[in-house]
Amino acid sequence: DFVIYVLNGSSHVFGRYLDESRGEEEQLKVDIQLLAPDICLRHCSVRRQEVSSSGESGDGLELVTLVKPGKGAVVTHNGLPLSTESQLQPGDLLGMGAHYLFMYKDPTLSKLPISQKPVWYPSPVLDLSPGGELTCRMCGCIVQENQQQDLIPSAEKPAPGLKDSKGTDYVFMYNLSQEDALLKWIINSPCEDNVHSKLTAAFLLCLCIQHSASSFQPADFRTLLLRIASQIQTVMWVSIGGHRSVRFPKDTPHHPVNHN
Repeated sequence: DFVIYVLNGSSHVFGRYLDESRGEEEQLKVDIQLLAPDICLRHCSVRRQEVSSSGESGDGLELVTLVKPGKGAVVTHNGLPLSTESQLQPGDLLGMGAHYLFMYKDPTLSKLPISQKPVWYPSPVLDLSPGGELTCRMCGCIVQENQQQDLIPSAEKPAPGLKDSKGTDYVFMYNLSQEDALLKWIINSPCEDNVHSKLTAAFLLCLCIQHSASSFQPADFRTLLLRIASQIQTVMWVSIGGHRSVRFPKDTPHHPVNHN
């Protein structure tokens, strides 16, 4: 759940949820109640305090936000365990137990520079040198052209498809406008009694799914899956409804099928 807690006072206490039977006086000790087995009665406190500004003049005051964990409480600050009082910066992640994770925001501050990112935000692996070459920040080496090709997202690489026994890809292409008629032809085509012919429709449907996933939009792909499921369900109902009884092997337990 995404919940916003407004800290409009000078001090706020996060703690365990208490029911009404514990008394109103005990409930007032906690400003924001959290419901989880690893949340302490007074898990942590967040307060705002004026401190001397670190600007060039040095005579101003700035308002900072401080967080302090309670006794025995599990609190993390940007993924690291917190044991003493620490200052919160906009964008910092504050974890409480194993079930709550908050991001601190201060709307009273002016917009931060775009270049200033949260501490927990991962830094890029590659850097652009003054000469226009990509260099690795870890070792400083120059990234070659063949290494740049490996950085192409997997979505741009051709997806593996169905192949025959010799390793040749099956080619099955059609336009989106032809899909509805093609599905009806596959489903309604008569099949022979041998096993291989009965699996032809299933094989062609798999090729349709493969082509749609690699060539059309995700919404069209989902529509195809729903159409296939609907067609198969219709065929099964017609097949079962056309017989008064369903025969099973002698050794197979079965339940009677009722028809309206």
